Amino acid sequence: MSGVAGASSFPVQTPLTTDVVIGTSGYSGSGTGETAEFTVASLIALVPGAAPLVLPYDIAGYFAGRPLAGGVPLQRTVMVRSVTLPAGLTGSAAICVTAPAAAVTMPILHNGTGVGSVNFAIGATVGTFTFASQVVLAAGDVLELDPPSPQDTVFASPSWTFSGTVAGI
Repeated sequence: MSGVAGASSFPVQTPLTTDVVIGTSGYSGSGTGETAEFTVASLIALVPGAAPLVLPYDIAGYFAGRPLAGGVPLQRTVMVRSVTLPAGLTGSAAICVTAPAAAVTMPILHNGTGVGSVNFAIGATVGTFTFASQVVLAAGDVLELDPPSPQDTVFASPSWTFSGTVAGI
C-alpha cells in the first residue's frame, strides 16, 4: 500500500495458489501497520473457482413445563433466509428436564406438512430425531414443532436445537 489514503490494490495469495488483486475503497496508515477492511463475501467472491461458503445455522427452542396435547405449537419460526436441514437432522440435539413415562413424539412441520419428529423414549432425557430426507426452508417458510399427543403424565421442559446450514456467499 502506498501510504496515501484512498483507493489502492495489492496482491493476495489464495488457497488455490493464484494471485488475486484486491482493491480497497480506502485505508489509513503510513506504511507500517496499515489496515484495510474487507467483508468475507468480497474476499471469497474474488477467489477464482471458490465455492460459496456453507455456514452452520441452528434453530433452537425451549418449552418450560409440560406441553399440552393439542395446545399451541412449542415453536413456530418464520425463516428469513434459506436454510437446509439434513436428513436425520445430523448434528441436532434434544433434551428434557423430566423424562416421559411413555414414549413421546413431537411432530416437526414445514409449512404445515409433517417432515419429521423429535422423540423421547420411556425414561429418556435425551431425544432422537426422525427426519427421512433433507428439507430446504426458504425465506418466508414456517418451521413448527408441535406438542406430543397424547400428553405424557410427567414429560416436561424439552429443549431442542435443529442443526442446519445456510449457503450465502
